[in-house]
Amino acid sequence: MDKSKIAEVVKKFIEKTLNNAKTSKPGVSYIINRILKLPALKLLVTNNFTPKEIVELAYIVFYLFEGYSFTEADWKSKNEVYLVVLNEVGDSYSREISCDDCYGNGHLECEECDGEGEMDCDECEGTGTTTSDADDSNEDCGGCDGFSRRSCGNCEGEAQIECQSCEGRGEVEDEDESIFFNKVVWFIGDQNMKETLSDMKSELGEDYTDKVYDLFDTSKGSVFLSINITEWDFEDLVSFGQENGYDIEGHTRIESIIPIENTEPKTYKIEDDNIRYRLI
Repeated sequence: MDKSKIAEVVKKFIEKTLNNAKTSKPGVSYIINRILKLPALKLLVTNNFTPKEIVELAYIVFYLFEGYSFTEADWKSKNEVYLVVLNEVGDSYSREISCDDCYGNGHLECEECDGEGEMDCDECEGTGTTTSDADDSNEDCGGCDGFSRRSCGNCEGEAQIECQSCEGRGEVEDEDESIFFNKVVWFIGDQNMKETLSDMKSELGEDYTDKVYDLFDTSKGSVFLSINITEWDFEDLVSFGQENGYDIEGHTRIESIIPIENTEPKTYKIEDDNIRYRLI
């Protein structure tokens, strides 16, 4: 079955799922979700297309719903679809750092027994014997049973005690607030939006903006989130704000805009009912 016929089959399947929806024009994210969740569609599509080609197919179906012919939709799926890589700034928070007092161990050496867990018996002063009151003879010390040493009462024989600074966790809350950065990949299939993003990227350079997602809200279904990169960077909030000159919480930097035709098929994979793009 060729691509045009498969696209029509997918479109018909999607139309059936829209009977109870408020719109007759599904977004790309919905189309991909249906392709990968409906068993019959998933089998048909994954047996005929690579993950990258499934993204292109989803855009073809999207453009068909928008009223384009298959030839037009096919061309647009290859020439007007882009990856947008964003660096997001999350909320400020106080992160956990290693405790300086216990060096992250959560425990300290017991000072009462010098970390030995036991100490000289205080009843017999470490001799193991005491003098009987009855006849002045020596007898085993009742405090240590004649062993001259007994378990340390401070650490209960453990040789270490819980660090009070971190309550045994090995970490404490950093006094300086921090922010986290998250790298995300979006696909967009709107040429005008791409031009606007390109202008924003050129104008802003390394600066951050809060306008990207406002723009995505006007997409009418032509964008979908591919993946959140799970590598996090941390930076002191105060110094970061001073460096950038303004409060950037919740803001976004446009890192790159990549035509889908310039991406490698091996960077795509199906995961959790979505098409994930892996940055390389």
